[in-house]
Amino acid sequence: MGWVNEALRERVTGQAQRSASVATAPPAPKSHSIVGLIAEQIQNDVLEFNDARGPQFMVSSTGNSLVQVIPKQPPVATAVIEIDSEGIISVTCPPVGPGIGRRGTFNATRGWIVSLGDFVGEPQPSGEPMTLEGFSRFILEPILFPTAN
Repeated sequence: MGWVNEALRERVTGQAQRSASVATAPPAPKSHSIVGLIAEQIQNDVLEFNDARGPQFMVSSTGNSLVQVIPKQPPVATAVIEIDSEGIISVTCPPVGPGIGRRGTFNATRGWIVSLGDFVGEPQPSGEPMTLEGFSRFILEPILFPTAN
């Protein structure tokens, strides 16, 4: 079971406990680009969410550099992930309402994704290297499970 189903179950039962675990980066298959791996992880997480809640989001992957998460209906919380040939990942999540949204850059190397320290918005990345699943969760959780202000 992935983090999406776990998060869905926590919200249904009202439990907010998360197990602390040390993540180890799986070796990245040589046959996939980092763009393909990130797109595949985000697509799988969105499909897992849609399977549980109905078709609410879609993922669009364009060429070798762009992944978008788009809601099928308002509110329009989106994520745009652009990746250059050097492994620099630019993330932009425009605000749904008033506010600054979320944006920043990350570096993808050796199976890990690390924030470059310029992230704006909440939640902030932890500063620790993330696996593909951890990165996907960091990007998607505020979109799939928005908190009431």
